[in-house]
Amino acid sequence: MVAASAEEPAPPAAGGGARVDVSRRRSQRSIIGQEKSGVSPKKLNALLVKAGRPPRDEAKWARAIEGSYLLVHAKLLATGELVAFARATSDQALNGTVWDVVVDPELPDVPLMRRNVVKYLLNELRRSVPGCSVTLFAQPDDVDFYTGLEFVADAEDVHGMALIEDPEVGFHS
Repeated sequence: MVAASAEEPAPPAAGGGARVDVSRRRSQRSIIGQEKSGVSPKKLNALLVKAGRPPRDEAKWARAIEGSYLLVHAKLLATGELVAFARATSDQALNGTVWDVVVDPELPDVPLMRRNVVKYLLNELRRSVPGCSVTLFAQPDDVDFYTGLEFVADAEDVHGMALIEDPEVGFHS
Protein backbone atom coordinates (compact mmCIF):
# COMPACT_ATOMS: atom_id res chain seq x y z
CA MET A 1 0.00 0.00 0.00
CA VAL A 2 1.34 3.42 -0.91
CA ALA A 3 0.55 6.38 1.33
CA ALA A 4 0.56 9.83 -0.20
CA SER A 5 2.41 12.73 1.36
CA ALA A 6 1.18 16.30 1.48
CA GLU A 7 3.53 17.22 -1.37
CA GLU A 8 2.54 14.54 -3.86
CA PRO A 9 -0.89 13.24 -4.81
CA ALA A 10 -1.79 9.63 -4.15
CA PRO A 11 -1.42 7.32 -7.12
CA PRO A 12 -4.73 6.36 -8.72
CA ALA A 13 -6.38 3.23 -7.41
CA ALA A 14 -7.01 0.27 -9.65
CA GLY A 15 -10.04 1.21 -11.69
CA GLY A 16 -8.98 4.83 -12.18
CA GLY A 17 -10.35 6.43 -8.96
CA ALA A 18 -8.09 8.49 -6.70
CA ARG A 19 -6.88 6.84 -3.55
CA VAL A 20 -7.71 8.63 -0.32
CA ASP A 21 -4.92 8.94 2.22
CA VAL A 22 -6.50 8.19 5.57
CA SER A 23 -3.24 7.88 7.49
CA ARG A 24 -3.48 11.44 8.80
CA ARG A 25 -7.24 11.48 9.35
CA ARG A 26 -8.68 10.91 12.76
CA SER A 27 -10.95 7.89 12.91
CA GLN A 28 -14.52 8.49 13.94
CA ARG A 29 -15.28 4.85 14.69
CA SER A 30 -17.03 4.98 18.01
CA ILE A 31 -19.36 3.22 20.34
CA ILE A 32 -22.58 4.91 21.39
CA GLY A 33 -23.82 4.28 24.91
CA GLN A 34 -26.36 5.63 27.32
CA GLU A 35 -25.11 4.81 30.78
CA LYS A 36 -24.87 7.86 33.02
CA SER A 37 -21.65 6.56 34.53
CA GLY A 38 -20.10 6.82 31.04
CA VAL A 39 -19.68 10.59 31.28
CA SER A 40 -18.29 12.98 33.85
CA PRO A 41 -18.77 16.72 34.28
CA LYS A 42 -15.05 17.26 33.69
CA LYS A 43 -15.10 15.36 30.37
CA LEU A 44 -18.31 17.11 29.28
CA ASN A 45 -16.74 20.50 29.96
CA ALA A 46 -13.65 19.52 27.97
CA LEU A 47 -15.91 18.55 25.04
CA LEU A 48 -17.88 21.82 25.31
CA VAL A 49 -14.68 23.88 25.28
CA LYS A 50 -13.36 21.92 22.29
CA ALA A 51 -16.63 22.72 20.48
CA GLY A 52 -16.25 26.43 21.25
CA ARG A 53 -18.86 26.57 23.97
CA PRO A 54 -18.38 27.77 27.54
CA PRO A 55 -17.88 25.19 30.30
CA ARG A 56 -20.50 24.79 33.02
CA ASP A 57 -20.30 24.41 36.75
CA GLU A 58 -19.34 20.77 37.41
CA ALA A 59 -21.75 20.39 40.34
CA LYS A 60 -24.62 21.54 38.11
CA TRP A 61 -23.49 19.14 35.38
CA ALA A 62 -23.56 16.29 37.89
CA ARG A 63 -27.14 17.20 38.88
CA ALA A 64 -28.16 17.58 35.22
CA ILE A 65 -26.75 14.15 34.36
CA GLU A 66 -28.49 12.54 37.31
CA GLY A 67 -31.78 14.32 36.55
CA SER A 68 -31.80 13.50 32.86
CA TYR A 69 -34.33 10.96 31.68
CA LEU A 70 -31.96 9.72 28.97
CA LEU A 71 -28.49 10.56 27.80
CA VAL A 72 -26.37 9.37 24.93
CA HIS A 73 -22.64 9.62 24.48
CA ALA A 74 -20.17 8.50 21.86
CA LYS A 75 -16.61 7.45 22.63
CA LEU A 76 -13.87 6.66 20.14
CA LEU A 77 -13.14 2.96 19.90
CA ALA A 78 -9.40 3.56 19.68
CA THR A 79 -9.00 5.79 22.75
CA GLY A 80 -12.26 5.85 24.71
CA GLU A 81 -12.30 9.65 24.33
CA LEU A 82 -15.72 11.31 24.69
CA VAL A 83 -16.57 12.82 21.28
CA ALA A 84 -20.32 13.41 21.41
CA PHE A 85 -23.10 13.90 23.93
CA ALA A 86 -26.83 14.65 24.10
CA ARG A 87 -29.42 14.29 26.83
CA ALA A 88 -33.20 14.43 27.23
CA THR A 89 -35.57 15.30 30.01
CA SER A 90 -39.12 13.98 30.10
CA ASP A 91 -42.29 13.85 32.17
CA GLN A 92 -42.42 10.22 30.99
CA ALA A 93 -45.93 10.63 29.62
CA LEU A 94 -46.45 13.51 27.20
CA ASN A 95 -43.24 15.46 26.56
CA GLY A 96 -39.52 15.11 26.07
CA THR A 97 -36.89 17.77 25.47
CA VAL A 98 -33.45 17.28 23.90
CA TRP A 99 -30.62 19.28 25.48
CA ASP A 100 -26.89 19.81 25.21
CA VAL A 101 -26.12 18.24 21.84
CA VAL A 102 -22.37 18.63 21.40
CA VAL A 103 -19.88 16.94 19.05
CA ASP A 104 -16.10 17.13 18.83
CA PRO A 105 -15.40 19.49 15.90
CA GLU A 106 -12.19 17.62 15.04
CA LEU A 107 -14.07 14.52 13.88
CA PRO A 108 -13.95 13.92 10.11
CA ASP A 109 -17.77 13.97 9.78
CA VAL A 110 -19.34 16.07 12.54
CA PRO A 111 -22.87 16.09 11.02
CA LEU A 112 -22.88 12.30 10.79
CA MET A 113 -21.86 11.92 14.44
CA ARG A 114 -24.44 14.51 15.55
CA ARG A 115 -27.11 12.72 13.51
CA ASN A 116 -26.20 9.34 14.99
CA VAL A 117 -26.26 10.60 18.58
CA VAL A 118 -29.54 12.52 18.17
CA LYS A 119 -31.26 9.67 16.30
CA TYR A 120 -30.15 7.19 18.99
CA LEU A 121 -31.53 9.49 21.69
CA LEU A 122 -34.80 10.02 19.81
CA ASN A 123 -35.25 6.29 19.19
CA GLU A 124 -34.77 5.54 22.89
CA LEU A 125 -37.14 8.35 23.88
CA ARG A 126 -39.83 7.18 21.44
CA ARG A 127 -39.39 3.58 22.58
CA SER A 128 -39.69 4.38 26.28
CA VAL A 129 -42.35 7.13 26.02
CA PRO A 130 -44.43 6.22 22.93
CA GLY A 131 -46.33 9.09 21.37
CA CYS A 132 -44.64 11.84 23.36
CA SER A 133 -43.88 15.15 21.68
CA VAL A 134 -40.19 16.00 21.51
CA THR A 135 -38.77 19.51 21.51
CA LEU A 136 -35.27 20.86 21.29
CA PHE A 137 -33.68 24.27 21.36
CA ALA A 138 -31.22 24.79 18.51
CA GLN A 139 -28.83 27.48 17.42
CA PRO A 140 -29.97 29.28 14.23
CA ASP A 141 -27.13 27.62 12.29
CA ASP A 142 -28.45 24.18 13.25
CA VAL A 143 -32.12 24.59 12.27
CA ASP A 144 -31.63 23.08 8.78
CA PHE A 145 -29.83 20.09 10.29
CA TYR A 146 -32.66 19.36 12.74
CA THR A 147 -35.30 19.96 10.07
CA GLY A 148 -33.63 17.05 8.25
CA LEU A 149 -34.35 14.93 11.34
CA GLU A 150 -38.07 15.75 11.08
CA PHE A 151 -38.12 18.59 13.62
CA VAL A 152 -40.27 21.58 12.68
CA ALA A 153 -39.12 25.11 13.48
CA ASP A 154 -41.68 27.19 15.38
CA ALA A 155 -44.53 24.76 14.95
CA GLU A 156 -47.84 26.62 15.24
CA ASP A 157 -45.88 29.80 15.99
CA VAL A 158 -44.72 28.47 19.38
CA HIS A 159 -41.57 30.15 20.66
CA GLY A 160 -39.21 28.91 23.34
CA MET A 161 -38.73 31.43 26.11
CA ALA A 162 -36.43 31.51 29.12
CA LEU A 163 -36.87 33.01 32.56
CA ILE A 164 -33.58 34.62 33.54
CA GLU A 165 -32.31 35.60 36.97
CA ASP A 166 -30.65 38.86 35.95
CA PRO A 167 -32.02 40.71 32.90
CA GLU A 168 -28.91 42.90 32.90
CA VAL A 169 -26.71 39.85 32.24
CA GLY A 170 -29.02 38.09 29.81
CA PHE A 171 -29.50 34.40 29.13
CA HIS A 172 -26.71 31.84 29.26
CA SER A 173 -26.88 28.12 29.89
